[in-house]
Amino acid sequence: MTYSLSKPSMIATKSLTRVQNFAVPPGGLGNTFQCVWRISIFKKQKVAVKSIKALRNGDEESIKNAQKTILVEVKRWMSLQHDNILPVYGTTIEFGSSLPCLVSPWMENGSLTSYLSTRSQTLSNIQKLTLLSHVAGGLHYLHCNGVLHGNLSSNNVLIDDRHTVCLADYGLSSIISACGDICTALRWTAPELIGDDDEDQVSSRNSDVYSFGCIALHVLYGRLPYWWLDDVLRVISARHRGEDPIGSGTEMGGEHDRFVRGCLSASPTNRPTIDQIRSFLAESMSN
Repeated sequence: MTYSLSKPSMIATKSLTRVQNFAVPPGGLGNTFQCVWRISIFKKQKVAVKSIKALRNGDEESIKNAQKTILVEVKRWMSLQHDNILPVYGTTIEFGSSLPCLVSPWMENGSLTSYLSTRSQTLSNIQKLTLLSHVAGGLHYLHCNGVLHGNLSSNNVLIDDRHTVCLADYGLSSIISACGDICTALRWTAPELIGDDDEDQVSSRNSDVYSFGCIALHVLYGRLPYWWLDDVLRVISARHRGEDPIGSGTEMGGEHDRFVRGCLSASPTNRPTIDQIRSFLAESMSN
């Protein structure tokens, strides 16, 4: 998937016409708006505008620091080009936020969560493995370019009209700490990132692999991590107690079982690398 549009760093708000509002699922960083971007008199593009949550009780200095961080990160994200990475065209303002909003292509098939909700029972095993190989390909590209996703979940894995998977919200972990609310995808968050102290926990390649394992659980077995708990506080309690995110009643077996459980190991160093994940998926798809 290649987008040939030029990528300005700032997109005029008046060139964006809002079509429809889409509330971000729990764990998101803000609201996403479907818009039409008028690039020129003869050229229009359907885009998504993500307004990042403004700081709760944030003072002026905190807001300015968050604005600066976002703009610095966006410049780096705009240089990333890969079939499984959602492009960032630039930023715009307003849309209900005091922080810069991200402008990206609109993905017709929505998030992996919504995609699986209507297709999970009809997808073949090879189709499920293909979805995961796309996620792994995008994650591998990010890691090779020094970018940690930091907030990977089924909600920010997006699918276009050709059923190609793209990772979104990558790198936003650098500004998540600026949000005044619990806005990370806690069900998909590695246990080492949920500490008992006040020190900031740092994302790593290993923690991204854990999140990938949660997505693999969702794709292969139709289960969200901690699927039997419907309240985020109960999920947090379960995490602190060291409960298995797979739970009982999930029919698993064979190599896929060992693969998912390996990604979800409580020990970061026992998890496979993204290269090992890609090799496993490639071998599984060839069998």
